[in-house]
Amino acid sequence: MKGVSVDSDIIQYRGIKYGSIPARWQDALIHPLDTSASYTEFGPIAPQLPGSINIELNLLQVPPSKVPFPTSLPANDEFDCLNLNIMAPTNAASKLPVLVWIHGGGFFIGSGSWPQRDATKLVRRSIDMGKPTVVVTINYRLSALGMLAGGSGEFKGSYGLRDQQVALRWVQEYISVFGGDPARVTIMGESAGAASVHSHILHTDSPLFSRAVMMGGTLAMIGEHPASAQAKVYEAIVAAVGGKDNLYTLSADELIAKIPPTLPWSPTPPEGVAPVTSSTARAAPPWLEAVVVGYCKYDGSIIQTAYAGRPDPATQFVDSVEKLLPASSAAAVLARYGLSRTTPKEEAIPKLIQFSSDTGFGLGAKQTLTGFGGKGYYYVFQQGNPFPGPLQSRASHIMDEMFLWGAMDPLLSDADVEFGKKWAASLLNFVSGAEPWSSVSTGRMMNFGPEGKVEETGFPNDIKELEDIGFGSLWDVWRDFMEQDSR
Repeated sequence: MKGVSVDSDIIQYRGIKYGSIPARWQDALIHPLDTSASYTEFGPIAPQLPGSINIELNLLQVPPSKVPFPTSLPANDEFDCLNLNIMAPTNAASKLPVLVWIHGGGFFIGSGSWPQRDATKLVRRSIDMGKPTVVVTINYRLSALGMLAGGSGEFKGSYGLRDQQVALRWVQEYISVFGGDPARVTIMGESAGAASVHSHILHTDSPLFSRAVMMGGTLAMIGEHPASAQAKVYEAIVAAVGGKDNLYTLSADELIAKIPPTLPWSPTPPEGVAPVTSSTARAAPPWLEAVVVGYCKYDGSIIQTAYAGRPDPATQFVDSVEKLLPASSAAAVLARYGLSRTTPKEEAIPKLIQFSSDTGFGLGAKQTLTGFGGKGYYYVFQQGNPFPGPLQSRASHIMDEMFLWGAMDPLLSDADVEFGKKWAASLLNFVSGAEPWSSVSTGRMMNFGPEGKVEETGFPNDIKELEDIGFGSLWDVWRDFMEQDSR
């Protein structure tokens, strides 16, 4: 079995096929490992918008011409996209801890093969810590091909999440070949990848991992919706592609090109299972050892395009607050964020971003941990975006992921690089089986940043004040605001 030697004691195996797709909108089957094959080239990625990697680079505020790696990518392929990459130490003992990364991208873009997720530095740091770790990054089906639900039950949804389950079963069966221990697997994801992790915690029949990390996203925030409740998205897609028959006759690339990129893709729970919503929190399954959940302080930056084009978002937000919250709570929220009907749009946008960050991402993470007790660990990532642009110095969406991989280190200051090492070390310690910091049940949390600080504290009063109003109530306000039109 041939891989690529990326360092004297690290090897990468690229494009290993883990699943086979029998036909469009059918569940994947596990694909056996061929130990005589050569794994030196990245495999195809899931069909998605052309240039989708630039969407993520734009979130980082890094022009493609400035990134310290080539951005040329493998081709899209509908039926050959279920592959994974493994970065492994070569001079370490066997039965190493395993980190399986599930990429984000709103369930419509992304790839575990994108170069900003190169795991070389992460594995190097694990070796330098004396805790060598095997890192796996996966691809899975996206957009309508991966998430379509509805059509009177014809499309059951969450095909991409079930692809991930196939990948996790593959890891259980074959990771020992690469030095990994199937009993020491941590799944980790950011944004939609984090919501995927949450889904696997709640809907995995038999243990396929023992630990989990959710970064900047949970099912408490985005919710699950049964196939029967996703009629609007289904109908919008049928209209966009010119009729139901075209769902089957168009090529994958034609299908993706016709689908509006702003459609929301929601996970669908297994048949007969009640969906997770903003007001529910479920207990950790007994087999789960521990979970880390957290968010970037300005994570709501990822949502702003949905309302930034409105002429008067402040008035719309005040309408939602006053309609859905008791008068005292409404006054407290508006005073906290400095919003009123007369707040100019340019001043309102960052305040609205902060509200969505604090509630959907922050309290959503805290809500998720309600049933996890001593197994749950909470963090807030506050290290600012180091790159020039509107989000500079703010802990915007995917900053936690960017600092974890270290692929952008050549563009960072020495201080930011050292901070990234501390952040990565905290998560690698967790992956190795250690307690990362005090559990949420003790009333403690970890702060990463700003300005390179790493500090454990109690929960601040501003979090407690929002909790007193209630996550479900606050997130209902946000959803009502988002559902208003742009007039």
